[in-house]
Amino acid sequence: MPTKSSAKSQAIDLTGKLDGAPPLWLLASGELSTAATGKPPLGLDARDALVAAARWISSRRTSTFERLFADDPKSSARLTAEQARGMLAQVDSALSASAVGGEAAKRDGDGAAEARSAALTVLSHHVATVLHDKSWRPIADRAAQSIFALIDKETGATARPALRGHAIGLLQLRAPALSPKDRARAQTLLKTLLRTAPPYPQLTGPWRFAMCNADTFHDGECELLITPHGFKEIPMPGDFPSPPHGAQSPYRVFEAPFRTPGGDPIQVFARVAEPEDENIEMGSPRFIGLMINRHAQLGSFDMTASRCTSLSRVTN
Repeated sequence: MPTKSSAKSQAIDLTGKLDGAPPLWLLASGELSTAATGKPPLGLDARDALVAAARWISSRRTSTFERLFADDPKSSARLTAEQARGMLAQVDSALSASAVGGEAAKRDGDGAAEARSAALTVLSHHVATVLHDKSWRPIADRAAQSIFALIDKETGATARPALRGHAIGLLQLRAPALSPKDRARAQTLLKTLLRTAPPYPQLTGPWRFAMCNADTFHDGECELLITPHGFKEIPMPGDFPSPPHGAQSPYRVFEAPFRTPGGDPIQVFARVAEPEDENIEMGSPRFIGLMINRHAQLGSFDMTASRCTSLSRVTN
């Protein structure tokens, strides 16, 4: 395996070419570390390395480990099956140390949830690798079992419902890489999060949706409502004076050319939003739904999302 550091350490620098990225090394044992040398971190000591790995994974153009540097055609560096086993053991040690109900979770709930979230992202990457390397089947199956275990344990006072929902969503995303038995199990879990149909009897009065757009998307998204779909811009309804506290711009309001089953209007309240305020409406009883339009940043904010109380509300 090609290395960037000395032959003695046999570690690969995964983020050295990424400007501003935290250090992340793949050790010869397959474990992840924030340093090229020294004892591989285990348990909660591995959190920083796993968080850096989750961000590295989320920024990649490939969702697998069979190539470590997909943007470098000259590099054939990859994770071997033996190294994968070492990484999975490290991930399992972090999950055990940060488990719901454990001392670490009671002492620092956010930090423990961050470790579990990062571990989940690494496990998902292992599952996906089998689609490109069939020899990865035992490793993918083991990683999937660790994800199922995380889901089963993510209950109780120190649990993060959003993290459990995210884990189930990742299993759905990785369904083509799961074994038939695990795919069926993941489908059953997914049904626990989804209604078979909206609760129409409970949705009385106007149906109001928030639409939070990146600044450069806003005008275009509003125009899409008008031109192809026939929405009309209307004045702000009298019973809806302003956006929730924390929003950075006023709403533009659009009404659909069709009505609810009860004959009430369907309205979209559109505003400019930044990542830190784009989900405020999730916690507002004024809205029955939220749309977010911006460049996909999957992973960039997942450490924050795992602690986001408004996201927890929508997944409960």
